Amino acid sequence: MYEHLKNLDINAIRRQPKNQNYLQLNEFRFVLHRTPKMVYFCQQVYFPGLTVTPLVQPAPFSTPIMRPSNKIQYENLDLTFLVNEDMENWKEVRYWMQGLTPEKDFERSLSEKERYSDATLILMTNASNPFFYITFTNCFPVSLSGIQFSSSVEDIQPAKASIRFEFSGYSIRHVKEF
Repeated sequence: MYEHLKNLDINAIRRQPKNQNYLQLNEFRFVLHRTPKMVYFCQQVYFPGLTVTPLVQPAPFSTPIMRPSNKIQYENLDLTFLVNEDMENWKEVRYWMQGLTPEKDFERSLSEKERYSDATLILMTNASNPFFYITFTNCFPVSLSGIQFSSSVEDIQPAKASIRFEFSGYSIRHVKEF
């Protein structure tokens, strides 16, 4: 008589997560393949969300029928990094952006291959071991923040800057898949 309840209990046990550790937000590395020195200075990465824009199907009544479209829109890949003293990492991104849109002549234009870079966000376990590799393809910078200098700062703080990237897509791979 209660056979269906027995199956519910078994299914509930199967649905329990095997890994009950939380994702550590401070355990990551970010590698921008074009600027490898950035890995040592990256402070913050915003892992982008995504949206599927619905299509509206006309209906004979007042409530339209919603359908998924065939397009995914990714949010931007944003990161904040410490600027090193000679501003080398900030200037690398600046020159990259200048090559995307030549200001004065075409000699500084980047080739098609140089315009893009893959980037990898490495997520770590709570024991600081690599767990997931999230690889963003065909990244290119669309904005680079300025650096604010101030003589009225009371505590010495390192200079920070932020970059916003567009990209084609990303893949998520577990370390065991490599």
